Amino acid sequence: MIHISRERRAFSGLAAAVACAAFLAAACSGASSRPAAGNPQAGPVPEPSSAQASSPGSDPSPAGSGRSAGQPGIHASPRYSVRPTASPSAASPGPSASASCATSALRGSLGTTSVAAGTFYYPVQLTNISAADCTLYGYPGVSVVTGPEGAQIGDFATRIATFSAQLVTLAPGATVHATMQTPDPGVLGPSACVPKTVQWLRVYPPGQFTPLYISVPATTDPVQICTGHHLDGAIPLGIFVVMTGSTGA
Repeated sequence: MIHISRERRAFSGLAAAVACAAFLAAACSGASSRPAAGNPQAGPVPEPSSAQASSPGSDPSPAGSGRSAGQPGIHASPRYSVRPTASPSAASPGPSASASCATSALRGSLGTTSVAAGTFYYPVQLTNISAADCTLYGYPGVSVVTGPEGAQIGDFATRIATFSAQLVTLAPGATVHATMQTPDPGVLGPSACVPKTVQWLRVYPPGQFTPLYISVPATTDPVQICTGHHLDGAIPLGIFVVMTGSTGA
């Protein structure tokens, strides 16, 4: 009787050990199958809904077009990366059978200056030099450079979100504009603004990855941008959305 009891106890202990090992293996397996806490890459990334993917407000910005300034005017401070603005999505307002304007279909120029409240405004003009209609939507990517393929001076232009983007159609020979703004160096003063004369602009038309270059003529009242780190919140270079007409007047 004693011998049988010992065998039973040994068998019971072995069964309990096996059951425990199986339980621990299942628990460990269950824990390893869960995504790591705080690591979004451990699980699948949800795809955007069709409404989010096609919404014109999402503005995916294919190559630097960046963020819009939260406040219009010269006191908005956010900067944006070096990429041109994205082309409109299929859900952009206004149906159009025309293709987006390629860089090769456009000629750039700088229009007449205007000034208000210590800020200079320059219409960056884009003219359709092709034989077919084409469209533009959103912000161009603009920066000051030393020349074609030259070095960049200062930051890329910050988007000014005063106006909503609209799909603009350019007939052959038609001109539209996107207003560029710079603060008046004389208003900011030499302690805040170190002015640099603008000789060339590099412009990425909306939705394009190839830039065009605009030569800025030398005059007695040259186009200047402020460089430095004490601009009191002023945007050294800003850009508005593409709008109809050759000027903002």
